[in-house]
This record gives sequence, C-alpha cells and structure tokens, in this order.
Amino acid sequence: MAVIYQHLRWYMNPSEQRWIVRILFIVPIYGCYSWISLLFFNGNSYYVYFFTVRDCYEGVCA
Repeated sequence: MAVIYQHLRWYMNPSEQRWIVRILFIVPIYGCYSWISLLFFNGNSYYVYFFTVRDCYEGVCA
C-alpha cells in the first residue's frame, strides 16, 4: 500500500500514473476477494457475486 500512496502523493504524470495505480490496486483487491470468497464458499452461492465484481474490475484495468 505504501507504493500506491507514493504514486498518489507524487502525482506528476496523470496519464501514466493512473494506469499504474489501477494495476497496483489489483493485489489488495484480489487478496480481499480471495479471503471473502473462502468465508462464504460453504454451500452458499454468494461467491458468484464476488466472481462478478472481480471480473468487472479486471475488465476495467485491462
């Protein structure tokens, strides 16, 4: 998270840094997504919603 903060603090080249920050946010978002989907995977169908959110974010960043 410190790297993301540094990019946002020294925002000198917006066209390039916007993409860098989006890519760097993939790691904490996927980490939270994996943890939450493991909590709700037992017989519930909630993980389908988490897959949808992940795929939408991945489509925006790609």
